[in-house]
Amino acid sequence: MIHRNNLTTILIAAATIALSACSKHHQLESDLASYTQRLEDFTELQSHSTDFIKPISLAPLPSKSELIYSIAPTNINLREFNAFNACTLNTLIAERNTALGKMQLPSSRFIYENQLLTEFDKCLEFLNNTQADKELINKLEELKSIKLAQYSKVWSNFITQSNEITRQISGASDYITASSSDNFFATKQAFTYLAKTYHRNSTPHISVSSKELERHMQTLEQSRLLGRIFKSQIVITQYLNANSPILEKYLDINKCENVTQENDIAIMRNIFTLFFAQKIQAVAGELNKYMYHLRPIVLSLVEHTNLPPAYSAYLHHNLELEHSKYKASMQKHISLWQKIFARCDAR
Repeated sequence: MIHRNNLTTILIAAATIALSACSKHHQLESDLASYTQRLEDFTELQSHSTDFIKPISLAPLPSKSELIYSIAPTNINLREFNAFNACTLNTLIAERNTALGKMQLPSSRFIYENQLLTEFDKCLEFLNNTQADKELINKLEELKSIKLAQYSKVWSNFITQSNEITRQISGASDYITASSSDNFFATKQAFTYLAKTYHRNSTPHISVSSKELERHMQTLEQSRLLGRIFKSQIVITQYLNANSPILEKYLDINKCENVTQENDIAIMRNIFTLFFAQKIQAVAGELNKYMYHLRPIVLSLVEHTNLPPAYSAYLHHNLELEHSKYKASMQKHISLWQKIFARCDAR
């Protein structure tokens, strides 16, 4: 039995861990604000924070109803259904037509459709080996062709209608930490697996493991890493665009022409090291690594599949446009710091 005092201690400890994890994922914005404040205090110059720094929120995805593909049902008559008794195909179809089968999650529906194609292959092999009725074999070939033609839309509906994937790419309320809590490696494995589940009609059918797929879906639900990356690059871009004008003005003021100005630049170097390099740049380095690995995988899903244009546009906007803005702001900001440090080095 757990005594009340012990239970209270456990609950407090659990709450403390949860709060710690939550605050860790908000640390980036706090560090950016501290960096801005330190620059303003020392240089006595104002940042352009009111112009650039806005509430950070990702553009919402289109509604699921706008993204879903309508897929015509495939019907077989009772005689044909009973004819498949020699295979396990009819068992799979029967399960799908129960009340519970009709209430499947998008991932479960996708797994069913994938299993159906596998069973078509097995049943066709059996029927051909047993010299079954040619009309029945032709009917099964026809059903398989229909399902193969629908597969890209079935896969697309799985991606766009799954809550786990929606929350992964757009449901983040905070930022990356550049630590193991980002769950980068598991997220990369999950997206790699999703990419493997798609195939064109001309390629061999790929069987999907229900257990493995659901494990990866849980990872995507929990990590929400891609959404955190998207938010992180936006907040970094905003703060650097607000702070770069401080550095530009400082370059105009401090020419490193005397000892006082030289000492000022030495202090600026400390600000750079403590507030930017060790905190913001460290996180940015991990963000760059995450994007280097994840971006091509996700872009391959956008460019080589049948995802709806609005869904693809959302991913393109964050993977391409916002990422380009982030890189440009970072390059400009670092270039300004290099010019400041070069002032005294040139003497």
